Amino acid sequence: MMKTVSSLVVFLWLLATSLAFAAATKNKVVIIAEGADSDAVRQEVSHTFPEGLAAGAEGDLSAALANNGVKGSLADALANPKTRKQTLAGVRKALTQTGVPGVVSARGKKGKGGTREVRVVLIVKGQTEPVIEENIALGKGEKAGPRLQPLLSVPLQDIASVPAEEPKAAKTADKDKDKDKDEEKDAEKSDGAEASVSLDKDTVTKPRGPVDVYNAMIVAEAGAEIGTRQFKFSTPVRGPLRSYAAPAIGMAAIGVQIYPFATQGISGAKDIAIVGRFGQALPFESKTKTNTEGTPLEAKGEFQRFAVGARYRLRIGDAADAPLIGIEGVYGQWKFLFTGEDSVKAQVPSVAYSYVRGGADARIPVGPAAIYVGAGYMHILNAGTFQTEKFPHAKFGGVEGKVGAGYLIQPWLEARANVTYTRIFSSFNPKPGEQEQYPNAGGALDTYVVANLGVSALF
Repeated sequence: MMKTVSSLVVFLWLLATSLAFAAATKNKVVIIAEGADSDAVRQEVSHTFPEGLAAGAEGDLSAALANNGVKGSLADALANPKTRKQTLAGVRKALTQTGVPGVVSARGKKGKGGTREVRVVLIVKGQTEPVIEENIALGKGEKAGPRLQPLLSVPLQDIASVPAEEPKAAKTADKDKDKDKDEEKDAEKSDGAEASVSLDKDTVTKPRGPVDVYNAMIVAEAGAEIGTRQFKFSTPVRGPLRSYAAPAIGMAAIGVQIYPFATQGISGAKDIAIVGRFGQALPFESKTKTNTEGTPLEAKGEFQRFAVGARYRLRIGDAADAPLIGIEGVYGQWKFLFTGEDSVKAQVPSVAYSYVRGGADARIPVGPAAIYVGAGYMHILNAGTFQTEKFPHAKFGGVEGKVGAGYLIQPWLEARANVTYTRIFSSFNPKPGEQEQYPNAGGALDTYVVANLGVSALF
């Protein structure tokens, strides 16, 4: 009986020792949660940990961070450009000294109407820059877990698959100082080179995170439009050419922005896009002055516009509702043409503008809604036959303004409504003897107002 009891005691002791050893050697990532609902945020982050990875105690790492000059709020120190580089170097040293493979900085922030934002930064010992650095905007009552899972799962799984390390043995103060200097020099030499190294084992690329307006690879737009046109000469004109007005023209428009490097995590390049837009009016007719029999003459009209070029998006700040600035340069064509009898075409102003446009726009979030504003200048290269056949010495220019609003139906789908005002002005600069057909013509204003109602989808 005593033998059995003794054997059982020995077995239980060995089992407990094995479990303790397994727990001690299990990889642990420390979560440093700050801000609003820090306990809930810490729990939401820990629930994303895969098997083989546990949430480590904050105490030893916090002490090591303080010894390496990282004091106060870790999230604030990482967000401040003046302290970021020094903070990352201190975090890497603290991780090495404590044997912790990584740390998650998670800061919660309350928004309006019950919304909140969680900023998550994952720093791994073998990386110069954070593996993950994202702002996650959450709606009222929305849990962070489903948004954190796809963001953290890959790099945390890599950490879990690597054997745990013992804490670094303590050094003398002088040796630590000398090594710190050496590490800083090595970090400067290898800045960016270690960004693709993962725990000396596999390569980890920075996930893009949940798709939003700040990181989308593709922004696709489509909408229905109503447009008006008013063409007026700046001085009275004699001859067949007349001013023109079209009160309402039905149209459809599509557009796309493609950010080819959005998933690469390359600073600057990930926010450069190729853009293309196209708009086409439904068939319409315009009446001109009557013929000799008193019958009104009709002209069939065509309104078409397209543009292609490059775009750069710039996020202003790290907040979940940060404004987004867009800067564009495009080449485009703007055609408002008429077909019919020559006597009809002589009266209506057919134009075919080719232009280069530079402009900027802004998206300003207001809760789930957003305000859009934009402006640009059009350098008109030519105006088609209106210039070559009627006013060969004319000079053209144009300005454009846009205002609108959007509302997020889904995180990836937004309903939009906007109005664009385009004003193209010209000076005909006639030479002596060239005003026989259109006497007194000095210049013109060609004005368009286009209202658009549509959607924008993010991919």
